[in-house]
Amino acid sequence: NSAPSTTASEVTTEISPTFHVSRDAKKVEQLEETISGFFSGGALTVTKTVVKYPLDSASVRLQMPNTKYSITNLPELFNGSYRGITAPLLSNIPAGAVFFAVKDAVKTSLKDQGMAKWMTTSLAVLAAQGPYWLLRNPSEVIKTRQQAGVEGYGEGTTIVDAFNLATDKERGGGGLGELYKGYWENIIYAY
Repeated sequence: NSAPSTTASEVTTEISPTFHVSRDAKKVEQLEETISGFFSGGALTVTKTVVKYPLDSASVRLQMPNTKYSITNLPELFNGSYRGITAPLLSNIPAGAVFFAVKDAVKTSLKDQGMAKWMTTSLAVLAAQGPYWLLRNPSEVIKTRQQAGVEGYGEGTTIVDAFNLATDKERGGGGLGELYKGYWENIIYAY
């Protein structure tokens, strides 16, 4: 018996399906990373927001000029420390989910580019910062004003009232741009 002969067209046919499977496998891997990042990012954000929020409130209160709050009076410092948490929860959950989804997808797509791992991660994080802060920044503006008790944002102010106050030019707000104060600073600070 002699060995079977193979023509060039048969080799191409055999290699081509492997190539398509490989490309499709990469797309599936990227989709899996995106979905995984989306859900884990959302879950992580809920946990971080709920656990850190009282400490964040205390920090904001202590940094206000002429503050009535003091580290020596912890009950007063932490009283109402969850005020304003609704806006961050409503925006941070999708923002965190989008951040991790974008980061993981970009990281997966850059994996085979021959870059150092730190470079791949840095580029992926950079790509994720814009959409993350696009979703999160408005709630950060409102949250900080509610935590600090800025006039009009105090106790009893609903999230809708707070957003309306920030964007209503007739009441001293700055329009939609008001909700994006600090956007670029937040992106730069992330690095």
